Amino acid sequence: MAVTTNMSKVGATYDANSVVNNWADASGSAGVLVSAVSAYYDRKLLERSRPKLISMDFGQKRPLPAGSGLTIKFRKYNDLSRGPSSLILTEGTIGNGEKMSITDILASVKQYGNFVTISDIVMYTMDDPVLNEATDLLSEQLTDTYDTLTFSTLNAGTNVRGANAVDVSSNFGSLASAIASTDLEYCIRQLRRNNANPFTEIIRPSTGVASFPIRPAYWAFVHPDVAKDLEAINGFISVERYASQGGVHDAEIGAYKGIRFLMTTQCPTTDAATNPVHASTWVAGTTNTDKALVYSTIIVAKDAYGLVDLDKASVTSIIKQSGPQDTSNPLNQYITVGWKMMYTSKILDDSKIIRINSLASV
Repeated sequence: MAVTTNMSKVGATYDANSVVNNWADASGSAGVLVSAVSAYYDRKLLERSRPKLISMDFGQKRPLPAGSGLTIKFRKYNDLSRGPSSLILTEGTIGNGEKMSITDILASVKQYGNFVTISDIVMYTMDDPVLNEATDLLSEQLTDTYDTLTFSTLNAGTNVRGANAVDVSSNFGSLASAIASTDLEYCIRQLRRNNANPFTEIIRPSTGVASFPIRPAYWAFVHPDVAKDLEAINGFISVERYASQGGVHDAEIGAYKGIRFLMTTQCPTTDAATNPVHASTWVAGTTNTDKALVYSTIIVAKDAYGLVDLDKASVTSIIKQSGPQDTSNPLNQYITVGWKMMYTSKILDDSKIIRINSLASV
């Protein structure tokens, strides 16, 4: 049974029964399977992944240049001098002026990846376009990996607020509150004191629209369990009640004053023996069932963190077919489909990021 996959973007079809060796382009001429299929699946992998990468929209994105080794450079432009006394001009003189300065922040890039094996029996007997399904599953895994790595970086920031002003510097044992308006007010005040700029646009990945304007705000990543407590805060405005739906993020659930909230299951939680004792009012942990889960709500300002851009230079889909030199697959019984990614993320300015640790009500 031949399975024809929509390959109109590269002008070709392929037969899943003979995917290992047979390939023809739109004119019927023989071609090279690996290049044509890889071009399609590279694009499919990226297009499926990009819209779900919440963390990607708000970091300083850097491409990974070829031949750059395992180190990537993020750049931070330092503020000019502050204080009017140093800026006084004397009549007839031009003053000393000031040079711009930058801080280069280096981060080590690591490689991540995975693959699935598709047997010849599956290829012969399945009605579904198996390679498409495999790529969709791998894309989901790639997305989760990318966001998990990024949120792990953000969760290591040094500016922390325990819900209800509880000190959580040593452990979470004393936490006893859900997130509240006083916690949000504290974070807004701290970011403003640190001259942390709010976002005024969302910069999307290279496919589609590059950017679009938004109301100035800081962005917060929040776990679904915490969303319920946010919605109960007096002054929280759900996204459905916005006066205008222009510039609304796909994951946005609402706003409180100068903070807009994005809901994602990738937002970190801590399930540890040092957590507060679980009560019927709090969501319980899993490995420590007598303890309550502790949630991180992470609020970021502009240029708070950097990450590797998700593009063809940093992410590749890989389809391995059997062939005469493949001694590990002597009977051509399977192919493999996988992804490989070079990635890192880095906090660029701790003063522009703050997290709230809280419990979540059931």
